[in-house]
Amino acid sequence: MSGSNRGGAGLPYDRLYSLSEIDDAVMGRIARVRFTVPDVVLLLLYADPRPIRGKTRQMRQVFLALREILPESDVEPVRFEPRRSGPYSEDVEDAIEQLVFTNYAAISGGSSRDYELSIAPRGRAYIAGMFDALPSAVREKLAQKRREWDTLTPAGMMHYAYVHNPKLLANSALEGRYRGMDWGAGAMK
Repeated sequence: MSGSNRGGAGLPYDRLYSLSEIDDAVMGRIARVRFTVPDVVLLLLYADPRPIRGKTRQMRQVFLALREILPESDVEPVRFEPRRSGPYSEDVEDAIEQLVFTNYAAISGGSSRDYELSIAPRGRAYIAGMFDALPSAVREKLAQKRREWDTLTPAGMMHYAYVHNPKLLANSALEGRYRGMDWGAGAMK
């Protein structure tokens, strides 16, 4: 393992480090994180005042926001895995639960059919400054994409998510359905 860089703090395993060296490496990594997963959820909810309807839709919207809109914005790493209903991240699920528990977001509806996630006044006050600090092009794109994603059906949303990460088809209910499609080739004349 000499010289490898598999250490969690980015330190190679070729020697022993003092606690202060480890702390410096970890704090340097943390300092580069500009947005946490809960911040990304709140940015999505703030960009468009309408709630996100459905748990699967909220997961896909966070996935797409991270891939399409915020990939260069120093967001803490989020690992998505393929699931039957599309990309899934336990980190996103935990972040949403944390936001609801701390009254930054609210959930309404008891069943999966009428489930809605919306931003609470406390969350709006917290994220407003971060949203305003984003470049105007990013703010506009976030609002535009939120509106677009809200109009897609669940199947359309899954279809759209696979355009951006076809590897997530592996365990999906739609595994064979979207392979080999030439996206955009069917434009109407």
